[in-house]
Amino acid sequence: MLKTQKFWEGSLWNFSGALYQKIINYVYHLLIVKLFGPSFYGLFALTNSIFRISTKVGLLGSEKGSVYFVTKFRTQKDHDKIGEFFKFLFYFFLITGTLISFIIFKNSFFVSEKIFKKEYLYIFLWGFSLGFPFYLLTDGWAWATRGFESMKFFNMFVRILRPTFQFILLIILFFSLKNLLAIPFSYSLSAVLTASIFFSVIIKNLKGFKLSGFDKRIIFTFLAFNLPIFFAELSGEAMRWVDVIMLGFFKTAKDVGYYNAAARTSEFLLMFPWTFSPVFSPICAKAIHTNNKEILSQYFHKTLLSSLLFSLPLLYVFYLKGDYILGLIFLPEFSREFLTLKLLGTAQILMAFQSPFALSLTMSGHQKLWAKFVFFAFLLNIILNYLLIPFFSTKGAALATASSLTFLALSSLFLVRKKLNFLLSSKFLLPFVGYNFFIFFILNRLSFIFSEKSILNFISIFISAYFLSFLYLLLNKELRNLLLKKTI
Repeated sequence: MLKTQKFWEGSLWNFSGALYQKIINYVYHLLIVKLFGPSFYGLFALTNSIFRISTKVGLLGSEKGSVYFVTKFRTQKDHDKIGEFFKFLFYFFLITGTLISFIIFKNSFFVSEKIFKKEYLYIFLWGFSLGFPFYLLTDGWAWATRGFESMKFFNMFVRILRPTFQFILLIILFFSLKNLLAIPFSYSLSAVLTASIFFSVIIKNLKGFKLSGFDKRIIFTFLAFNLPIFFAELSGEAMRWVDVIMLGFFKTAKDVGYYNAAARTSEFLLMFPWTFSPVFSPICAKAIHTNNKEILSQYFHKTLLSSLLFSLPLLYVFYLKGDYILGLIFLPEFSREFLTLKLLGTAQILMAFQSPFALSLTMSGHQKLWAKFVFFAFLLNIILNYLLIPFFSTKGAALATASSLTFLALSSLFLVRKKLNFLLSSKFLLPFVGYNFFIFFILNRLSFIFSEKSILNFISIFISAYFLSFLYLLLNKELRNLLLKKTI
């Protein structure tokens, strides 16, 4: 079976994969803007939003559910069940991916002309549909490998190899086809290539997979556990993309392009919850299966504080230099979305905060209750988008997302306290929060000194933010011991 990794080893894999994926995807988005302009970039962003939500539908909550079951079977030392489970996932994702692709392909012209009224959108939908089943298969199995407490395969294939193929293929197809087909075809071809390599590698690391049977009872067990998670995950993913879709409905493709540039920039903050939360997920499941509250508390705080320690300095940089970042990386006109970037950056920090709370609720059997709160936050997001976008355009969409995620973060704090009788440690959090106010005050003063818009001034603010953040780690012995302590 797959080799397990310790907390910091797995976190390093996740950080490397998340950082690489964000950078190369960011360059990929930038390349589309440069080659095709804001309008076609808006069509790409709209299509990408539709398929990101479709991915959540196809995965059916297996991001957490598969980790739960693989961890459970490993704890019980039932390797036959692991082989059966992976075989079930293979057929499940193949069928759901093909079905979703067929539905979108069949209705792409109607969606393009009648719903969004965007010319050429149907071409993007057609092209993305061709590779979607392979995209879903890779995602589904890669998530399941995390149940072995191994982050290597998910990051190697999903976060590194697939976006690399997508970037290279975009360049090759652009110079070969000389038209917009390069965008959807680069998505589909990269999905097919990655899936082919992934399955040839991963099956060799799953003992007994080829010989394992298939117990139909696992379907009902899996669905019963996953359906509440599915609604929570789908609602959560929809909150990230419904603003883009509703902007596409109310506004122009160019507005979608402007907004998507700020949204994807703000998602650099998600690298850090993506770094630590996936490692916490199997540890959390094991701690709950073995009723080890000490391990749960330790790694909960380690995950939360590690995520905030890395993400807050970057948020401060967005607050102080966001207009310069957008104008420099995309086009000067994109700097108009400075306030959008600040609002969405705040929303991403709230996602980082509630991530370990959501995992603890899910793995402890409270997934149905959590799903209700996430779904309510999703409805709140839709209502706010409907009310705010017609008047405030992209800023209204960003405010709607930030407001709904604020509600979700406060809800997660309340539910974990009520259902798990779990308290956050004020010994660590209160000094941490106070010091971060100090960091922002210092950086705000520095921004006046380095007010000139240049790359050197931006780098100075960036380095100062992370230096001050890690200085606190060096000065606070108790926090340092918590983050570096080895327990399992």
